[in-house]
Amino acid sequence: MMDLKQMIDDLYLARQARLDAQKAVDKAFADEKVTMASIQQAMSDEGLTELSGMFGSFAIKVVMEPSVTDWTAFYQHIKDTGEVDLLQKRPMVSAIKARWEAGDDVPGIARLETETCSIGKAK
Repeated sequence: MMDLKQMIDDLYLARQARLDAQKAVDKAFADEKVTMASIQQAMSDEGLTELSGMFGSFAIKVVMEPSVTDWTAFYQHIKDTGEVDLLQKRPMVSAIKARWEAGDDVPGIARLETETCSIGKAK
């Protein structure tokens, strides 16, 4: 039993070290995003789309991304054409679980039993 308790303590300490490291990574990433936005704004103000320093280069590119403006029309198009590849193929877990809680099943969806574990600070 002591070996198992030691393993739990080791896991907890390893998790804490990872979370501390993740906080540092998250802050560095946030700092990068702020600097990137500043560079992008300054380059846009200067009319530049590409610029390089001694070590790095920065490029601003315009790309087209889809944005649904009329869901009814979009869904009707899919119904009319059968082009279901326009949708992401994954269920909305929270909506399915809400239906299960209401006592309803959803056709084509199975209930898969999974096991979860958690680690926390000892009391």
